[in-house]
Amino acid sequence: MPTVVWLGQHTSLRDRIPHVIPAADGDYKYEDAKWVYILFDWIEGETPCDKPLTRPQMAALAQIVAELHGFNRPIPTAASVMSETYAVPFFDGLMTRACHADGNIPGEYLNIIIKRLHQLSEASRIMPSLNLPLVLCHNDIHGWNVITQGDKLLLLDWEGLRFAPREADLFMFKYERYWGQRWDEFYHVYKRQHTGLDINETAMRFFQLRRRLDDVNEFINNIVLDNADDAVKAEAREALVRECGLLKTDCIVSAL
Repeated sequence: MPTVVWLGQHTSLRDRIPHVIPAADGDYKYEDAKWVYILFDWIEGETPCDKPLTRPQMAALAQIVAELHGFNRPIPTAASVMSETYAVPFFDGLMTRACHADGNIPGEYLNIIIKRLHQLSEASRIMPSLNLPLVLCHNDIHGWNVITQGDKLLLLDWEGLRFAPREADLFMFKYERYWGQRWDEFYHVYKRQHTGLDINETAMRFFQLRRRLDDVNEFINNIVLDNADDAVKAEAREALVRECGLLKTDCIVSAL
């Protein structure tokens, strides 16, 4: 949060990210014995979800991402930002479920999940040796985390902010269902600020695979742990099948 506040006060992103309303003591938060409170300005607009962005909206999003990726460690609030470790915290839990044929996972996908988990584990060991430059990355850019206001666009939900290779954000635009059909359109705007950029395909595929398997794990959790609502569970099962199906078709092996 200190970095989000700093970005909103001292950079050109100030009108394109949520504005934090400070507490009476000037801090970005207020705490009591039970809770931490953070207050934001209300943002009028629409959340596009799966609805395609217009060309100006996509250009606005590309500009936000390009601006964000222009910041690296020498910023005043760097100490408040985590750095990418390439860890796979869900590995043991998901591997156990797949190896024990968890009934919430369709049987036809058990082996592909196990195979992809092994690939991801190997890739996580390789990633540090690539020595990729770290920049500020949002780490969760999709249609539920933006609000559009005509041609203007704001990027929300910054709790995943960290220093990471730029590929941690870029893979969403090249490969994922929210923006993946419009990579050329996005990159045409993005590269104006990052000329001569070398995008590492191994990193792109690592972040894609980690996100895919993390989503698989979360959808299983939604079914097993989080919700008693049958409609919510049905939606989670549908999403789980979709993500497992994509695990079979993603072009991951050759890159990793």
